[in-house]
Amino acid sequence: QAGEARERGAIPVAPVRAAEFLKGIKNTGLSVLTCSGSMGGDALEEAGIRHRAVFAPAGETTSAEDTRRACREMLGRGMDVLVFCGGDGTARDVLDAVGRQVSVLGIPAGVKMYSAVFATTPSAAAAIIRQAGEVPVADAEVVDVDETAYRNGILSIRLYGYAVVPTLPEARQACKWVAESQTEA
Repeated sequence: QAGEARERGAIPVAPVRAAEFLKGIKNTGLSVLTCSGSMGGDALEEAGIRHRAVFAPAGETTSAEDTRRACREMLGRGMDVLVFCGGDGTARDVLDAVGRQVSVLGIPAGVKMYSAVFATTPSAAAAIIRQAGEVPVADAEVVDVDETAYRNGILSIRLYGYAVVPTLPEARQACKWVAESQTEA
C-alpha cells in the first residue's frame, strides 16, 4: 500500500512526525535504542540525539517483518518503552513481536490510526515519554480495518489484541470504533 501511495504522489509523513517527536525528547538524557537508516537512525542523526542502532533492515524499503525483527531485537536489550512511528498495521506488527512484555507507544503517522496505542500528536508522544517512569500504564486496544471490506465501501474494525501503554489521558487517543445506527422511518 505504501509503495502504491508513493507512486501516486503521496509524501510520507512519518519522517516529519518522527522529527517533531524527537524535538520533544532532545536533551532529556534518555538512552535511545533504534534501527539504522529509515527505521529511526536517520531521524535521530538529523535531530542530533545520541543513540545506538541495534538492528539494520536488509534494504531501503522496509517490511512488516523488519518491524517485528527490530522489535524483538530491542526487547532483548531491556528497554522500558518501545516507541514506533506508523499506523494500525505497524501497531499490529509491534504487538506481534513484543506482546505485553513491554510498554509501547505509537507516534501517529499512518494511514489508519484506530488503535488506542497512539498519542494524539507527536508532541504528546514526547510528553508521555518525558514522564514515562512517572505515568501509569494501561491496556490499550490494537485494532485494524478490514481492508477488503473497506475497498467495498464497508468500514469494519476488528480487535487484534491489547498492548500495555504509558498513558496521560489527554495525550493518548482512545480507540476509534464504528457504531452502526439505524434511523427510524
